[in-house]
Amino acid sequence: MNGWIKLHRKLLKSAIFDNPRALKVWVWCLLRANHKPAKVMVGHQVVHLEAGEFITGSHKASKELGIPVATLWRYLETLEELKMVERKSENKYTVLKVVNWGVYQGEKNGNGKQMEDKRKTNGNQTETDNNDKNEGEYAAASLFENASNEEREILAILKSIPGWQFDYEKDLQQVREVAVDYPRVDMLAEAKLLRDWLKDNPLKKNSKPRARLRNWIRKADEFGRHKKKTESTYSDLSDLVEGGEE
Repeated sequence: MNGWIKLHRKLLKSAIFDNPRALKVWVWCLLRANHKPAKVMVGHQVVHLEAGEFITGSHKASKELGIPVATLWRYLETLEELKMVERKSENKYTVLKVVNWGVYQGEKNGNGKQMEDKRKTNGNQTETDNNDKNEGEYAAASLFENASNEEREILAILKSIPGWQFDYEKDLQQVREVAVDYPRVDMLAEAKLLRDWLKDNPLKKNSKPRARLRNWIRKADEFGRHKKKTESTYSDLSDLVEGGEE
């Protein structure tokens, strides 16, 4: 495969950035995705793929990445939970779709306008400086705007807390990171409990609300409070972070 991909700097703040294997799986998805619509033969079947989609299989993907099948599939489940990929499994193959492919990899931005590289020409040399790209080009369709209903409810609760210093992007990122670290805790229930507790114990000017949220969820996990009724797709992520294979 030829060509290149774009990496947005928001990846530095992603929940997967500090997990080398999760990051590897994400970059692999970006590299494997078709940059334009395509037709692929699988056996005697013609599969129509959109830009940002690609076909793979458990063993093929495992071999390419050097990661055991079960471990790889758990990472993909994590990326799916983070709204970074979507999966559609068939009998003989799986179609993986990179969410918001057109926004971050396409030639057009979220408003449908052609993005222009700023070029500086000196003689025969043309230089493209991607550092000059305006962050606003991506804001309209940012990954952080694709929050789930539960995440939106949690954010609304946090925003309602006096003195929280609410920041949509930072708080959503924090919620997602904490959800990865403590997958068995019911984040929504705990956010409500934290809000009620802070009514009698208000935040001070020098308080660090996001650190307070993390500590609150950590204690909820330690005490076994508000466990999720169903097993989360993050159920085995703790051993992945530790570097376990299975």
